Amino acid sequence: PPTISLEQMTGFGMFMIRAVLSGRGDEIVDLARTNLWR
Repeated sequence: PPTISLEQMTGFGMFMIRAVLSGRGDEIVDLARTNLWR
C-alpha cells in the first residue's frame, strides 16, 4: 500500500482547517467524495 508522509498529513490538515474557517467546507466534502470512489 502507498504510504503517507507526515508532511502530507500536515499539509492536508492545514488545508482542511483553512477551508472550514473560510466557509469553503463544501470543497472538503467534494474532495472526500472524489477520493472515496477511486
